[in-house]
Amino acid sequence: SHKYRLVTLRSVGFLVGVAGFISSSIVLFSGDGVTNLCPDCTYMSCVTFPPMVEEKWWYCDQCDRAFAEGILDTKSGLFIEIRMTCPNESVETVAMQEDWPQSELGLLQLLPSLCR
Repeated sequence: SHKYRLVTLRSVGFLVGVAGFISSSIVLFSGDGVTNLCPDCTYMSCVTFPPMVEEKWWYCDQCDRAFAEGILDTKSGLFIEIRMTCPNESVETVAMQEDWPQSELGLLQLLPSLCR
C-alpha cells in the first residue's frame, strides 16, 4: 500500500512536470519574437549580470534599440551633437566629447551606454 502510493505520487509528479514543460514551451515558441507576452515577467526572465560591477556582461533594458542622428559641424566635418531617441521615447541631445568616435559605427556602439 505504501509502495503503491509512492509510485502513484511519483508518476503524477512526473506527468505534471512534463505537462508544465510542454505547455511553457508552447507559450514561449508561439510568440513572434517582437511582442512580449508578459511585460511584467521581464524581471523574472532576465537579471543584469554581474550585479556588483559597472561594466555588465549583459543588460535587460531595451537601450540597444536606441537610435540617433548626428549633428555635423560643416566647417570641421565632425559631429558636434547627437540627438538620441531611447526606447522609452525620450529624446536627448548630447554634446559630443572629444574621446568619442566620429564614425557612424562607433557612435552606434556608444548609444546604449548613453541611453542608460
